[in-house]
Amino acid sequence: MRLARAMPAVHLEAHGRLLLGRVLRDGPCRSIEDATSQLNEALKLARQSDVGDLIFRCHVELARLADRIGDSDRCRDAASEAVRQISAVESKVPPESIGAFRKVGDREEMRVLCEDFVRKHSLENGAGLHVGEMEDQQFRVLYRISNAINKIESLDELLEAAVDLLIDGAGMERALVFLKSATGELEFVSGRNMKRQTLPRAERISCSILAEVNQRGQPFVSANAVSDRRVSRRESVMSYQLGTLLCAPLMVQSQVLGTIYADHPAPAGYLTESTISLFAAFCNLVSVAIDKLRSQGRLTAASFAPDPELQRFREGCREIIGNSPAVSQLLERILRVASSPMDVLVTGESGSGKELVARALHRAGRRKLGRFVAVDCGSLSEGLIESELFGYRKGAFTGAFENRQGVSSMSLRLQGKLLRVLQEREVRRVGEQAYQKLDVQVIAATNVDLASDMLRGRFRKDLYYRFRAVEIRVPSLRQRMADVPVLIDHFLKRTADAEGGRTKRLSVVAAALLGRYGYPGNIRELKNIVQAAYYLAPDDVIDVDELPPEVRQCGSGWELEADEESRARDAYESVVAGQGTFGELVRKAFLKRRISVAVGRFVIHLALTEAKGKYREALRLLRIPDQEYAAAMVFLKRHNLYLDFRPYRRSKD
Repeated sequence: MRLARAMPAVHLEAHGRLLLGRVLRDGPCRSIEDATSQLNEALKLARQSDVGDLIFRCHVELARLADRIGDSDRCRDAASEAVRQISAVESKVPPESIGAFRKVGDREEMRVLCEDFVRKHSLENGAGLHVGEMEDQQFRVLYRISNAINKIESLDELLEAAVDLLIDGAGMERALVFLKSATGELEFVSGRNMKRQTLPRAERISCSILAEVNQRGQPFVSANAVSDRRVSRRESVMSYQLGTLLCAPLMVQSQVLGTIYADHPAPAGYLTESTISLFAAFCNLVSVAIDKLRSQGRLTAASFAPDPELQRFREGCREIIGNSPAVSQLLERILRVASSPMDVLVTGESGSGKELVARALHRAGRRKLGRFVAVDCGSLSEGLIESELFGYRKGAFTGAFENRQGVSSMSLRLQGKLLRVLQEREVRRVGEQAYQKLDVQVIAATNVDLASDMLRGRFRKDLYYRFRAVEIRVPSLRQRMADVPVLIDHFLKRTADAEGGRTKRLSVVAAALLGRYGYPGNIRELKNIVQAAYYLAPDDVIDVDELPPEVRQCGSGWELEADEESRARDAYESVVAGQGTFGELVRKAFLKRRISVAVGRFVIHLALTEAKGKYREALRLLRIPDQEYAAAMVFLKRHNLYLDFRPYRRSKD
């Protein structure tokens, strides 16, 4: 520090005092008072030097110190300031460099730690949000909400008035209210935005966060969801780039009545205790009001009946099974897109039900009285694909006995032809010279990442953007696990009907295992598992022994809480999708004790399930190079993460 003073170099002296503060706090000669003094002086010098990253690190160390001595207020304030400071620094970093920026100097770990400190010292342990101090303006907002609740006796009017006041007081862009229906499913009942407009439906929300809050009865609060490690890897958070997000249960005497979801696309940097307290008080007041209306008989199923048009469509679309928010959003999207004449791209994992979505689009669309022609391009040669897509004239080649038309997608050469068809709406069939006008709607379905193929030159850019204009993303079964029991009942009933009506049911343990399995093959895999178990069961009860080894493995060797399982699945999906490495998301997190043995073992379980028990393939799925195979196996066995591969190998009989 003498060198720093002599130069003079304020930022070097700040670094020195920061290091000295750490030593005095954690070293053998501990002195909390001296550590506090050095860290405060370091912060003062860092501010003088105006180095944002250094200011951030000073606040982090002050938060750690305050947490160690049990000073909740100082810890929360320092951690909030640290998050605000690093958010300001990150706002100046180019988006393509943000990932690399966060990895330098443990910035990401420090930010996560501070976000944890803010939550820890802002929310009470247990259910519900803590109502703490609020600013005068927010007290006035709360008073107005209370008055509205006392005066209004209609649910719709009550929610509209209260939600408008919440949006103003908490600075949110919109807020949505979901209530439990008679079947226990969440139904969207009210939504408003900052312009005081009514929202007809719940769009661009994280269904997984909503479902977890409803199931666990505990709130979720994030100043910036897209950088919040708990949820940043989730598909909805990444796709919608979610910013500030508040989601909490509406509870009365430990009973969840519904959920409130409020957000703003811009990250807040940090959330003040007063904002969280206002949100908590709002949830408490609205919960009491809803319970009061229910007890007076004014709140019935009709109070939150779904959109009649959507209900009619759902009833006519019985092949898409499920009541989860993800399925409701999918059906709403299909209904809106079906009224358009535009071509549609349906994407989703293999086995997720893309052809069912395509058929539902046709049934609800303008051409529902016409033919629906489905062509599997993966099973045809290029020559046959061309004849299927563009049709052929009788006698054009051996076997051309009739005029034929078709729709599909294919190689780069044929992609160019398809693009012309989409643009000009005319086609020249194989064996003909003249073009013919067409009146068709093309629905293309794929489980391939077309954006990646486009970057690699495998898919035409112009065709990709032509289709990308209207896209329907089919959720994987992992994103709608609440539908698993309904789907099981559906498949059991269909199988029983095919076998003369002999019904069978699952044992409690078998049902629990099926509810926890990862389903890499999605709904198709669940259907095959249920059908096989039906035929294997000797009596009317399907037990664990009738389930495949990979499903039975879900109940062996570990028990995970819901948040642990979600974290394991998020880590696995991120690694497989190339959005992180096994070393970063699992190995490093495990060694730093940020994830448990159970979480690590569950990640390996998911990989082995996908690889059918082949460890080399499983490690390739986790993007571990073959040359590191031996070292990876040593790591797994040394840290009790290794799982026996044999239960994952399907029998060959």
